[in-house]
Amino acid sequence: NAALQDSLWDVARRELEGEMVDMPALFPAQRDWLLIGPFANKEKRGMATAYSPEQGVNLTAQLDGLNGKVAWTEYHCPSHSVIVNLAKAFSPTEEVCAYGVCYAKTDKAAKVQIRVSGNDVWKLWVGGKLVHESPDEGRILLDREVLPVTLPAGTTPILIKVCNNKRDWGFVLRVTDRAGKPVQGLEMGIEP
Repeated sequence: NAALQDSLWDVARRELEGEMVDMPALFPAQRDWLLIGPFANKEKRGMATAYSPEQGVNLTAQLDGLNGKVAWTEYHCPSHSVIVNLAKAFSPTEEVCAYGVCYAKTDKAAKVQIRVSGNDVWKLWVGGKLVHESPDEGRILLDREVLPVTLPAGTTPILIKVCNNKRDWGFVLRVTDRAGKPVQGLEMGIEP
């Protein structure tokens, strides 16, 4: 959308001029996550492999990961960032997959947009249902994919799987109204 593009150009200009831009204030995103991984992505097979979190999120489970048992751990983006940097959270960082989960809470059903981007390939589930998969390797760009979703009343898990081949690895996810603004009455967090 044109307004977002203008905002991003303004941010880029301000950063080039040396200003430290507060990205979370400009583009509120889900910055707190529970993460688990890494899981294998040899020969790019991780996207098609349904690891345990895809059958249901059990936050107390210890799962078989790439190099032994793995468990869900908290991740909080640095104060200036909206990007979940999986390469900082896990080792190894190449030919691997990881999952992130957060929870959307609302008193009544809400039509929202989930704006998401990942590096390299990713899948997204809302309430246990696969709503999108992005099989094309790409860079993390704010609001690259805009997915219309209706959240039911109550608490809804949002699960993302991101598989990396080489180099950078992470994602950014925002839950907004149609204008890209925060949704009134919606609470996002890591508590189920």
